[in-house]
Amino acid sequence: MPVRIPLQFAKPSMRLARPVCDAEGKLVAGGGTALAGPVVRTLRKMAIQTVLVVDSPDVASWERTRPLDEELRDLERRLDRESSEEPLAALRAAITRRLCKRAANLEQESPTPGVETLGAPHHANGELAARRVAFAATVNPEALRERLRRLRSLPTLPKLLERVIAALDDPEVDFDSVAELIEIDQALTAQILRLANTAFYSAQGTVSHVTQALVMLGIVVSRSVVLSSGILDIRTIGLRGFWEHSLGCAVAAGALAKVTGVTSPEEVTAAGLLHDLGKVALYKELPEVFEHVVAGACAEGRAFRDVEQALLGMDHCDIAAPLVEKWHFPACLAEPIMFHHRPGRARVARRETAIVHVANVLVRAIGYGSGGDMRIGSIDPGAWAQLELTPARLDETLDLFDSDLDHALNYALYE
Repeated sequence: MPVRIPLQFAKPSMRLARPVCDAEGKLVAGGGTALAGPVVRTLRKMAIQTVLVVDSPDVASWERTRPLDEELRDLERRLDRESSEEPLAALRAAITRRLCKRAANLEQESPTPGVETLGAPHHANGELAARRVAFAATVNPEALRERLRRLRSLPTLPKLLERVIAALDDPEVDFDSVAELIEIDQALTAQILRLANTAFYSAQGTVSHVTQALVMLGIVVSRSVVLSSGILDIRTIGLRGFWEHSLGCAVAAGALAKVTGVTSPEEVTAAGLLHDLGKVALYKELPEVFEHVVAGACAEGRAFRDVEQALLGMDHCDIAAPLVEKWHFPACLAEPIMFHHRPGRARVARRETAIVHVANVLVRAIGYGSGGDMRIGSIDPGAWAQLELTPARLDETLDLFDSDLDHALNYALYE
């Protein structure tokens, strides 16, 4: 059986169990490729965090190669620039318990593949600083803001998507008829099946029929996937870490929803997956600005949204707002997307927004994926109080996160 390992533990004797492709579908490394230095460096440049490898004696002991004290030091490094507020302290304690429990289990039994990450993409700070200076000399902030303002009218939904949305809005919706429309478009079909085949929706195996996927996802989530399909393809961002961050936030949001008793956890999961819609829009419409923001955030240790604000006078939440309004996203999805950094602004979906807000910080604190910067951010006290996350609930959330993320990665249709 293939084993998923963090790229940081790769050895030249290990071989890929699956091909790895870039965002355009171009083959980067075929199945069976040895993880020699040049291959690993190429994967790192894509911000790939984990890979599936063929099982071998080297793989069997990979988790033992990183001592607990090193894991704990990494956790401290991720948190050392943040405030010592009570919610982050509680989260730090829960993640520490998670690491200690896993280390204790490993001493008693054979290791089980897990997921650890490298955090933000690896770049030389000097190179990033030089690129930032060069870009700043040519940037015209007002021109950039004007281009972003034009996002309010983009994208126009193709006729096919309009027909799909109309069918889903029908009070007597027929999923078989909707599936027939969706299957006309290969990309939309792949998007629906990809989401349905993640662990937080598919607990029993691969979903291969669109009708089955629609029933599983429900009308709200299916409608949102259709609406955003023209722009939300996180895989198009060259940094694989963005895809992993969004997936991780979706899994964490789903886990928090289950633990706190939300009646529709699948909708909160979708909100977590879509929460960085504004970053994807920025990348697709202004790729040079997106690259500049990532470079500045990494080189200067600043938050992604702080660099956005300094350059554009807006951040990715502001960029997403007109899109979710134009597409008539329900509040349970729209407000978490628009207010996941400012949950106190939510008016209708307060609990869902609080969950996505905490999930975003949680997945950063764990160190999974890359949101474009190395900051964890603070937790809004009101959002934290609303969820009533006791130590026992935090432990349950992290256990669900580990199991659901491992399952989701094994069903992911990226590699």
